[in-house]
Amino acid sequence: SSADITPSMIEEISQGNWQTIEGSEGNAPILDAIRELGYDSMYVEEQGEKNLAVFDPNQIKSAVGNTGDFSPITPSIRESRGVNIEVAPDPRDQAAVDTFNAFPENVRAEITTEVAEPVIRDTMRNLGIADYEVEYTLGGFQGGTQPSIIIRFGNAVPYNKMLEASKVLGTLWKQQAVIVYDEDDTQGGVQTQFVKVNPSRQLSYDETKDLFKRIYDRYPVAAGFTSREGSLVFGNFTDTPQQEFRDNIATVLTDIFQDLDYMADANSSVFRSDWIEPVNLEDTKYGQVSGLPGVEAGREDLRRQGEFDSLQARSDELFRAAVQKRTRAEAAPAEAALTPTARESRVPRSSVSIFEMPDEEAKQTLGLEPGKISAEL
Repeated sequence: SSADITPSMIEEISQGNWQTIEGSEGNAPILDAIRELGYDSMYVEEQGEKNLAVFDPNQIKSAVGNTGDFSPITPSIRESRGVNIEVAPDPRDQAAVDTFNAFPENVRAEITTEVAEPVIRDTMRNLGIADYEVEYTLGGFQGGTQPSIIIRFGNAVPYNKMLEASKVLGTLWKQQAVIVYDEDDTQGGVQTQFVKVNPSRQLSYDETKDLFKRIYDRYPVAAGFTSREGSLVFGNFTDTPQQEFRDNIATVLTDIFQDLDYMADANSSVFRSDWIEPVNLEDTKYGQVSGLPGVEAGREDLRRQGEFDSLQARSDELFRAAVQKRTRAEAAPAEAALTPTARESRVPRSSVSIFEMPDEEAKQTLGLEPGKISAEL
């Protein structure tokens, strides 16, 4: 751990001694410290060559054809345990919801990636989770679709840590509900039925959306899905009997494939899954008292609150900046087409001086960058 790192080790590392970084069997404090910080790999230069060290060999997969784009057909190393979640505006803020939903789906996907990557990384580090992988995919509810995220976890991550991560991220992103699942657990917890619709060939993003809408239009009980490993996965979180749920989806598939160039089957399975609603910080490190004695408890509780507040502030700012950037980009062509006279006529008139506005309000109202208010005025 970091407590075992000596000044001499730091000096040796600064001189390029890679053996000090790697340590020896049972004695590798540098590697231990890197793992404790939440990293799952590192680069080290050995005799002029840069080598990648991966702590868990199961995390290695081919990068051939892996563009990082949203894809409902991208396979994953960790296929059976994970969290389904979305990045979206606060559903109570209708103006923000309308603005976000007005963007094309590819733009919403870009915003999702920009916000999710740093927030997931920091959250997992704070929760002490290193064995995970993120896939950007497609999800839907009641016929509509949104960019979605699957966070997959290795077998070493306990189910309660998956629950904790889902609640923290769900709270940060103002989610009304999130899903946690473990396909390998067919005995414990809440057992839920899922029906996987497996197309006979890989579907494109648009084909996946179309198939979901066709199924939902004919069988509204199949109201929500997530695309996983090329399949459309429908959870039965209703009172519908399992056999009925599966058979009705299978009947729909028989009807709709008459005018399509592919087929699909429907397989039913039951495994552990939690539908978390409402989403809050209960049973997470940020929703529990520390249990420490006396003054230490107060200090630790304040530290945790500050840690979560920092995560929330960063997530909100990333989302606001991503949306604002796209809004400006869409407005730029129309603004450029205006004549100088027309552009001047659009300048808002107000009886309130902008110098009397709070700093944050001025930035948001005027669209100015931090630290640039006086210069722009």
